[in-house]
Amino acid sequence: MEGDIHTLRKKLRSADCQLFDSFPPYAAWFRRRFGIEHEQALELFHQTVSMKSVGNLLTDFVRNHMLEPFDVGSRIESLIGHFDDLDRAQQAVLKAKRQVEMLTPLVENGARHRQLTDEIERWRQARDQLRPYFARLKGQLLERRLDLLAQEAARLDARIERLEAEREAARVEIGRLERAMRDQGGDRLEELAAEIRRLQQEKVQRQQRADRYHVLLARMDEPAPEDEAGFLALQQGMAQRAEALRTQLADLDNREREEDFAFRKGREEHTALTEEIDSLARRKSNIDTAQIRIREALCAALGLPEDELPFAGELIQVRAEERDWEGAAERLLRGFGLALLVPDGHYRAVATWVDRQHLGARLVYFHVRPRKVAPGASLHPQSLVRKLVIKPDSPHHAWLEQELQSRFDFACCDTPEQFQREARAITRAGQIKEPGGRHEKDDRSRIDNRSRYVLGWSNADKLRALRDARAQLEARLAVHAQRISELSQSRRELQGRLDALNRLEEFTRFADIDWMSLARRIATLTEERTRLETAPNTLQELGRQLRTAQDRLGELEGQYAELLGKRGEIKNKHETAQAMRNQAALLWQQAPLTEAQIGQLDQ
Repeated sequence: MEGDIHTLRKKLRSADCQLFDSFPPYAAWFRRRFGIEHEQALELFHQTVSMKSVGNLLTDFVRNHMLEPFDVGSRIESLIGHFDDLDRAQQAVLKAKRQVEMLTPLVENGARHRQLTDEIERWRQARDQLRPYFARLKGQLLERRLDLLAQEAARLDARIERLEAEREAARVEIGRLERAMRDQGGDRLEELAAEIRRLQQEKVQRQQRADRYHVLLARMDEPAPEDEAGFLALQQGMAQRAEALRTQLADLDNREREEDFAFRKGREEHTALTEEIDSLARRKSNIDTAQIRIREALCAALGLPEDELPFAGELIQVRAEERDWEGAAERLLRGFGLALLVPDGHYRAVATWVDRQHLGARLVYFHVRPRKVAPGASLHPQSLVRKLVIKPDSPHHAWLEQELQSRFDFACCDTPEQFQREARAITRAGQIKEPGGRHEKDDRSRIDNRSRYVLGWSNADKLRALRDARAQLEARLAVHAQRISELSQSRRELQGRLDALNRLEEFTRFADIDWMSLARRIATLTEERTRLETAPNTLQELGRQLRTAQDRLGELEGQYAELLGKRGEIKNKHETAQAMRNQAALLWQQAPLTEAQIGQLDQ
């Protein structure tokens, strides 16, 4: 047993439990843990617990042996039920109060609703009564309108009737005066007046046609014919003139097309020259722009600086003291000068790129590899190579020197005899002779045309030459433009003359434009009428009275027409007002109003 207690104590200590050998230390630990400062407080607590146990026993004894039994549960249930009844009654009262509170404004609102509904109905009825009400008013106004129109129509009818009587009287007076004039020889005057009027109308028509005819002749620089013979002669020559004009037009068209072609070609050359000049201004070499663009694309694709891939022409130039041979050297070395020099380190990349691209132009390049300087044959004393100089700081100096010596050792010949003797020779004029008897002279461009030069590391001379060439080309373009403008103007003039000639074909008779004969005839008839009018005083007075009567009749006719127009307007207005009145009456008949309703709306 002691061993078990010892083992238990050991386990408790290993579990961090605090053990006490007696009660006082435990009591002190207990008080500290529960915050009890004095030992007497703990004693009082023990006594209180003991008294509670005794009290419970006494309570049970008194309840079981000294008091009468009492059914507390049923009483409590009764009280609870009574409380529920009271609570429900209270809730019913509160609900009734709320219902009264809610229904009281509802009744008031219902009364207000009935009042508003009645008012809305009254206004709706009043609105519906507006159409017949206004129809009645409109009908009354239209009745007044119809009365006024009827009065106006009556006044106009009276005036029309009076004017009709005056017109008839004027006609009678004119008839009387005309009969009196005929009795006095007035028939001839009337015939003369009618003939003069007819001739004047025809004269105006002929004069208008003659004006158009003269305008067309003026466009052809032709004088107007004075008689029918001249007119017929002009008509007979129209076909020949038209054919001649068409021939001239065709010739002008051809010349204009030629000038236009030359101008467009020159403009293309000007564009190319400008591009070449702009390109040269941005660099120092004389290489053509097309080759420069290929190199730019190549270097951009491979990420190389352009001076890594020079053209041969950028590293070679003619010595200053040998400028007389510059044109010949350019002609011989042009192809070599446009060749690109590719160092061995860039060869693979360049060859691959060139093979994959469509260059759109011709490209020649040399694979430049280091060479051993081998002693070569001596140059001809007058070799063209001696007239060249290689750029001193070029890494390709040795390679270029060997290439020039091996490929371009041409003797520069001053005389035809020397040229004929040498195996490889060149003249200042650019004629080239090669071993084997092959000769070449390419004069497609002038030998002194610096715009074609490619050698040298300075392009100042080429720029100057190109700018001079551009200025000359601009002058030629200005001449072409002036010629085109002049030819176009001439063509328009000829076309206008041809159009005028074609339009002249509509004039087939001289009588259609001969208004002078009519003018002479009118003058003769007018003179005769004047003699008749001035001969007897009676006839002259009758003529004056007739003109007065005719003027009066004209005035009456104008007034009569004006009154008829007004009468028509009155009639239209009357018909419109009548239709509107009938429509208003129909509306009134469909919904008539009582006197009370009318009185209410009148307010």
